[in-house]
Amino acid sequence: NSFCTLLVGRRRRRQHVPDMDDDRVRSIVQTLEDGCAQIEQELQTINADLQHAAVCVRRYGDVYVAPLRYLTQLRDNKLLRYKEIIAQ
Repeated sequence: NSFCTLLVGRRRRRQHVPDMDDDRVRSIVQTLEDGCAQIEQELQTINADLQHAAVCVRRYGDVYVAPLRYLTQLRDNKLLRYKEIIAQ
C-alpha cells in the first residue's frame, strides 16, 4: 500500500458523508488513491532523473542546468498536487 492509500483510508473512516451512498464514496476514494499512486510513481521517476541531471551538470557543465531547473519545478508541482489530493 502506498502512503496516500493509508492516509485516504484513515480519513475515509473518520469522515461520514450522509448524503452519499457507499458506492459513490468508494468511487471517490478509489479515484483519489489512483491519482496519488500515479503521482508517487511519477515522483520516483522525476527524482531519478534529477539525480542524473545533477551528475550531468557536474560532468558537462551549464548546458544541463535548464533541464535540472525544469525537473525541479516539475517535482515541486507534483508534490503540491500530491498534498492537495491527500488533503481531500
